[in-house]
Amino acid sequence: MGFLQYNAAPASVRGAEMEIRGTLGTLYIYSNRWEVVPERTTEMLFGTRTPVDPASLP
Repeated sequence: MGFLQYNAAPASVRGAEMEIRGTLGTLYIYSNRWEVVPERTTEMLFGTRTPVDPASLP
């Protein structure tokens, strides 16, 4: 088993032995327990996140 770091994400600041990240939260695995931390979400709407102005597209 290899432990790799993708997207230059920092290592676990919680001191977990293993960290599994998903779109809805993160699972931290310790030697004697595990912990699920939900992803923080918001109801606030965001505009288009692109450098291209969508109004200028055909």
